[in-house]
Amino acid sequence: MKKISLILPNDHTEMPVWKYGIGNCPADTLSLMSFFHKKQLTGDDTLFYFLGAGPSEQYLLPFETGTEILLNAGSFLQFASINEGKKKLIIRGELYVATGNDSVSIEVEGSIVKAGSGTKLNIFNYPDEPIIISCIEGLVEIKYQGSVGLLPQYTEAYINKSGLHLSTKKSHAKKACEWVYGKMEAPDLPSALKRILRWYDYPIFFNNRDVENGRVVEFPYRITPVDEMLSIYQRANPGLEFQIHKGKIIVTKIKSTYFEEQSIHFQSGTTSDDP
Repeated sequence: MKKISLILPNDHTEMPVWKYGIGNCPADTLSLMSFFHKKQLTGDDTLFYFLGAGPSEQYLLPFETGTEILLNAGSFLQFASINEGKKKLIIRGELYVATGNDSVSIEVEGSIVKAGSGTKLNIFNYPDEPIIISCIEGLVEIKYQGSVGLLPQYTEAYINKSGLHLSTKKSHAKKACEWVYGKMEAPDLPSALKRILRWYDYPIFFNNRDVENGRVVEFPYRITPVDEMLSIYQRANPGLEFQIHKGKIIVTKIKSTYFEEQSIHFQSGTTSDDP
C-alpha cells in the first residue's frame, strides 16, 4: 500500500489517497480528470472528478468528513462535493463506502442509493453480472423505477431486468465486503474466475458446466502472484486443470482434450470458441 496525492485541478487542492496493488506503484501524485456533467442525481450542472482503477489497482479515498471510499479493480468513480456535508457519486464496478459525519448519494445504472452518517455499504456493478447493493451497517435507501427499498444491516438488494429485489440472506451480505480486507470471496467458481480476471488482467477461458461445482478458495489476493493463485486453486480442485497458455488462463476438466462450443471468454463481454 502506498500513499499518494490526488490533484483536484478545479479546486486547486490535493487529496491524500492510498493505493493497493501488485507491481509498480504510480507516481506520488495523480491528477484527476474533471468535467461538468448534468445528471439525474443532481438536476443541474455539477463539477465531477473522475477516478479509474485498472487491473491490480484499488484506491482508498479518505475524506475530511470521516467518510472513506474504496474503489475496486476494473472500476471507475465520478464524485463531487469533496468535503461538503453531502457527497454525490456515480459508480461502475465495485465500491465500498463507510460514511462519517455526512451522507452519500450514489447513482447506479438508473437507481439512486442513499446512505446517512455511520453507514457501511458495498455496491457491485460490473457489466457482466447483476447489480448487488449490500448494507453492512446502518440503513440504506434505494430508489429504482418508482420503487423504493430500505436495506437494514446485513441485507441486500438485487437489480436486474425484472426490477428491484430485496434479500435477507445475512451470509451473502457479510461476505460482500471481504475484498476490502484483502480476501478473494465469491459465491461460486465462475464468479471467482471473473474476479480473478479483473484483478490479474488475464483473459480467462472456461466452460460453465466444467467449473460450476468447483471449490472457491479464499486467499490474500493483494499479495498473491498469479502463478501462486493458480496453484492454490489447482490443489483445491483436483478435477480441474488451471494453466497459463499464451497469456491466457485456461481452466478445463482433467483429461479433457477440447472446449465445448459454449466456452466463454470473459474479456470485454466477448465470447470465443477457441482459446
